[in-house]
Amino acid sequence: TRPRSPTRRVVLEALAAMFKKCVSSGSHTQLSKSDAKKLRKAAAETMGVDEALLERSGLMPPKSDVVVGKLNNAKVYCVNDQPLFFDPNGKGGRILPTVYTLWAIPEAMPRGIVTYSEVSPKVLGGADLMLPGFIISDAEFDDGETSDWAETSFAAGDVLALRARGNPHAFAIGEMAVSKAEAEACGMKGRGLKVMHHYPDALWAMGDKSTPGESFRPERVFRAPRSSSSAAEDEKAAPEAPGSGATSGDAAATHLEKMRLSEDEDDTRSADGDESRTDFFVGDDASPTTAVASDAPRTTEGLSPIDVSAPGGMDSMFERLFMSALAFRLKDGDLPMRCELFYANLLLPSRPPDVTLDLKKSAFKKQQKLFAAFEKKKLVAVKKVHGHECVARVDRDHPLYVEFVRAAHNAGAGTSASAEPLLDAGATDSAPTSGEERAGTTLDEKKNASGSGASVVATNAYRASTAYRPLFGARAVGNKDRLYDERECVEALREYCELHDLFVADEDETSAADAEKDVNDVSASSRVVTLDALLGKELFGKKEAEGPGSRLAFRLVVPRLLKKLTKHVVVSVTRGSETSTVVLKRALRPIKVRVERRGGRKHVTSVSGLEDFAVDPEAFASAAQKSFSAATSTARLPGNNETGVEISIQGNVLRELVRVLRAEWGIPGKYIETEDKSK
Repeated sequence: TRPRSPTRRVVLEALAAMFKKCVSSGSHTQLSKSDAKKLRKAAAETMGVDEALLERSGLMPPKSDVVVGKLNNAKVYCVNDQPLFFDPNGKGGRILPTVYTLWAIPEAMPRGIVTYSEVSPKVLGGADLMLPGFIISDAEFDDGETSDWAETSFAAGDVLALRARGNPHAFAIGEMAVSKAEAEACGMKGRGLKVMHHYPDALWAMGDKSTPGESFRPERVFRAPRSSSSAAEDEKAAPEAPGSGATSGDAAATHLEKMRLSEDEDDTRSADGDESRTDFFVGDDASPTTAVASDAPRTTEGLSPIDVSAPGGMDSMFERLFMSALAFRLKDGDLPMRCELFYANLLLPSRPPDVTLDLKKSAFKKQQKLFAAFEKKKLVAVKKVHGHECVARVDRDHPLYVEFVRAAHNAGAGTSASAEPLLDAGATDSAPTSGEERAGTTLDEKKNASGSGASVVATNAYRASTAYRPLFGARAVGNKDRLYDERECVEALREYCELHDLFVADEDETSAADAEKDVNDVSASSRVVTLDALLGKELFGKKEAEGPGSRLAFRLVVPRLLKKLTKHVVVSVTRGSETSTVVLKRALRPIKVRVERRGGRKHVTSVSGLEDFAVDPEAFASAAQKSFSAATSTARLPGNNETGVEISIQGNVLRELVRVLRAEWGIPGKYIETEDKSK
């Protein structure tokens, strides 16, 4: 027998160490020159590159030994102790590249799928990629990157590479379970990519276990840090932010210095503790305690700089970055968010580019202490969700929050587009209307303050889930939680039918309209639609007669769509010059006013359900106490599913309370239920 070459021996030892079952030497052979040439040709054809590129890249230099071994049922081709290609079936059907090959040749497999970094842990754990994890819209990118979904065409069974958003290197390769047309027809729902090989599986472990950079972690693939040259070009091309002069910066610094969380340091800060992780998103040349600046908007520009080397400087920097992440990066739709993800993805990228952060050098020492300090100030609420500490709520009406946003905008720091939705969410320049400020206001004074124009309008709104989002086209891009009124739903369905040519021809439409005698709107509802795969499968059940290819009047499709969407109730309340909006995921419940006898001649009047109509129970109770000259108290409604508050007022004030709710708070009579148990 031919003696083993050094390369064959290394591959054999690697496989024997990786798997419990001993691997026989007879299953590992060295390819002949002619077979190696065929391998090079087949691999180049699969990757869509020139065959000579494999030689120029140094992956398969001339006269290199190619060793083939078995890994379960797959054949693995190694060159210089590095697995470069594999045959998934082991029958010579097709030759696919490993992640080592894709990293060495960026041009390989130009067609690919882009997913979210948050989804990568599932794939790294061995799961297939579902269609909702595909990024198909360029609006999902914020750094000029594109998904190339519109230009990418594939069929079921095609092999594509998978990479994470913000990272140019592929971390998996797999086979498409459906074609592009089938994926779009089913509303991007179901299995998408059958993963055959990924980092860091056993096939990757056969090599030198190298990675493209620090962005590749065994638990997740993060965004790749930007190169210094790209960052310098962006800063050179970026115009100077308005209002970033010394005067506005110094004025904002005066406001920000008042926001130091210096109270009760002994309770919330500890001098000892474990070292917290501050090495998220670090570059190849960065130390473990250096955070790399992100390309996201830096919302602290224009403010007076903080010297982190000075006593208390590191504390001030972390407090400023925490507030900046809350105000300009965290959206209410992202809650609840795990605390470690908030720290890594929102807080650290907010830092100035010339600042090195080290949480251990601050008085907080640990992330837990940092979040506890802000929770004690009641800026955020932290609770456990599935065993992880998460930021569950942000008080955007908190005086510290409002003051920070105002100071940051005065300094020219909040001019980015990402800050606008957060300001609309509650960080306005108007004075807070908390219960403490309105505690001394009577109901009559409230009437004088709000005027006689109090009104309440309740309308239905609908939210589209993943399956129905394609019907709304550009409306649903970048905002999966958007609510649509009934008119918008009808308009979106009409545009979808016109875009996909689902309306029948005029000659067929006339006969179909005659069959529907009770048509209300001839111009719209009398039109007939041919149901496609999306409308037929998602709007109708398997046991129903209608399905893909069936014809149905447009006016009959609309209620079907509205029934499938998630219904919400939007309550718009106007009192004087103030307008508030409450969004409910359930039906609007009426306000319940009840009076009952409490022994002898004593009575108690209770009212609940005020929150649905933008009425603060604490403020209402304080005002009722002044107006009725009676003792009041508040208590949470009984039941685990109840979150409302019930107000109890001493005495029988049933009629007076109903009059106040209708005349002064604008609550319509149909939304007030009364119950008299005093007799």
